[in-house]
Amino acid sequence: MPPALIGQPPREPRPRACPSGQEAIIKAYLLTTTILFGLLAIMHALRVVSEGAHVGHDPWFLLITLAAAGLCVWSAVLLRRLSRSGT
Repeated sequence: MPPALIGQPPREPRPRACPSGQEAIIKAYLLTTTILFGLLAIMHALRVVSEGAHVGHDPWFLLITLAAAGLCVWSAVLLRRLSRSGT
């Protein structure tokens, strides 16, 4: 044992983040948001390719594209974390 843990009581396992009945609902929600925001970001990227770079100069277009990509990544990370903790 590392010296810092000698004499300390063993840790109790962390409780699960959510009951198993709700976990399936949360996973479905996270999977849906990952797919939808990913598709939105991909469609925006394809629009830039098909219509040219001038579309990318619109600040709202850029904001929505970056927000969709960010939310896609965030929900994918949360989904992966939930899947790992649920084993």
